[in-house]
Amino acid sequence: MSAVIKALTVIAETNRSAIKNDVWIFSSYIVEELQKEQWLKMDKEFLNQLLKNLAKACEKKCASMPIE
Repeated sequence: MSAVIKALTVIAETNRSAIKNDVWIFSSYIVEELQKEQWLKMDKEFLNQLLKNLAKACEKKCASMPIE
């Protein structure tokens, strides 16, 4: 999962605003499914950091997407 989030981050970093928005929408879809999993504390922290990086690349705020 981390590789997917990292790849989406690279895509967002290297594309225009419309693509960043599409990446963000798709990421929200992925996170919705990730919320259903039972993650260990360190895994959640790691994935949430990756999501923060992705949010920054997409020029969005991550507060709406953390894995809890």
